[in-house]
Amino acid sequence: CFEAHTDMCAKYDALNPPALQRLIQNGAVLRKFNTSVLDACFKATQETYAEESAKNSQFKKIFEDYRAFRNMEAQWFNVAEQAFAQYSFAKKL
Repeated sequence: CFEAHTDMCAKYDALNPPALQRLIQNGAVLRKFNTSVLDACFKATQETYAEESAKNSQFKKIFEDYRAFRNMEAQWFNVAEQAFAQYSFAKKL
């Protein structure tokens, strides 16, 4: 499983940048999702999680553990990764 995950991530990171460049070279215009679209998706997702949690106690337990981990992890990545990534990826080497 670890090897498959590592291989998949390496391929994802190696193959997507040149694919994106081909799309741009062929006229694709990159745009960020509108915040209202993202908010609607987030709301629908939270509703789905709540519905599934109400029906399935095992899902509820796993999701509660995941949510706690994700929130802790998000705080860490905001400090450790995001600020540096925004800064460094804006620089041309």
